[in-house]
Amino acid sequence: MSDTRPPHLIWVTPNDLRTTLDAATFLDTADEMRKLGWQVSLLCGVSSGTTQVRGIDVVPIPSPNIYFFGQHIFHQRALRFIKRQKPPADVVLFHQVSGLWMLSLHLWRRLRRRSHPLIVLDTRSVYMPDKSTRQQIKGVLRETYYHLINWAANRWADGQTAITAHIAQSIPIPPDKLWGCWPSGVTPARFTSSAAQRQWPNPSETIKLIYIGSTHYERNLLTLAEAVCQTNQNATQFHLTIIGDGAQQEELKAFAREHPKDLTVHDPIPHEEIPHRLAQAHVGALPFPDEEKFRVSSPIKLFEYMAAGLPVMATRIVCHTDVMADADYAFYANGADVPALTACLKNIARHTRDLPALGQQAMQAADQWSWAAAARKLDKALKQGLASAESRKND
Repeated sequence: MSDTRPPHLIWVTPNDLRTTLDAATFLDTADEMRKLGWQVSLLCGVSSGTTQVRGIDVVPIPSPNIYFFGQHIFHQRALRFIKRQKPPADVVLFHQVSGLWMLSLHLWRRLRRRSHPLIVLDTRSVYMPDKSTRQQIKGVLRETYYHLINWAANRWADGQTAITAHIAQSIPIPPDKLWGCWPSGVTPARFTSSAAQRQWPNPSETIKLIYIGSTHYERNLLTLAEAVCQTNQNATQFHLTIIGDGAQQEELKAFAREHPKDLTVHDPIPHEEIPHRLAQAHVGALPFPDEEKFRVSSPIKLFEYMAAGLPVMATRIVCHTDVMADADYAFYANGADVPALTACLKNIARHTRDLPALGQQAMQAADQWSWAAAARKLDKALKQGLASAESRKND
């Protein structure tokens, strides 16, 4: 890395960042990394001519929407971009889905006797096959692929980063390969309007719960809906709104048609509409079960709920307790089944008058979980890795 130019990070994701649920991970972090002095080339699967997404500069890598073939075309074009950089980029950051192609840079670099770019795998989730039968074979194949990429990265990547220390231990990532961990985050300023617009309920009024995100089976949303119905047997104390898309979407919509006073299910909404929807709610819900996929995660929606000034109903698992600990604004369910979620809902109902103050506490706590804070951790990890590689080269 030259002393006279900013370090150059090429970040590769085949996702279309105009529509993907976790686009903020890439867009907001890239923006913050640029503020920290990095040149960031964010390569993503958007159509040719799209140079900005949500106001953030991106490098469009268009590819056909054909399973695997489209991925192959995207990554071949991404590799061509990477290899044409003069001087070479300092770091190529990628995720498991790109591992088959990006790890080939190890051999390409050796054949050309180059020390850069360094190739770094960033792990942000543990893949678990979908529980629906239709997806089972495809899911098992993808899980096997992820295991192979993790195995290969432990040998041929220059370094790795991870979303949490828990996931680094779960894979596991060898200590000498782990450059650092950086969690999910939020841009608090985007959600301040939510708290200002919210009308809090009186003790006799319905408390509005909200969940925004994936509606796959493992998210435990139908169980939460059943708990809401059970709590509402004598009076409508809660209404749950679910917004998102996934394998259980139609089943949730069918349940909502049977229980319209208890549950509403909506299709995904544009990202810019999320603050407005959160303004209409009183409590954010995260009913995830105590499974490996969730234990090791850092859920973006948790930080968005907090930044929007919402108390949080969450299962007592480490991805939630690591963030909220024993904060008053956290209403924990001691399990992911109907009885545990029902008990948690009843506890929330007993604190209806406290919800405004608890929401204010959540909003204040969100500041320490910003994308700016996450980017500082990524910046530190990459710079330490670069310095270590430079030291080894000079030995």
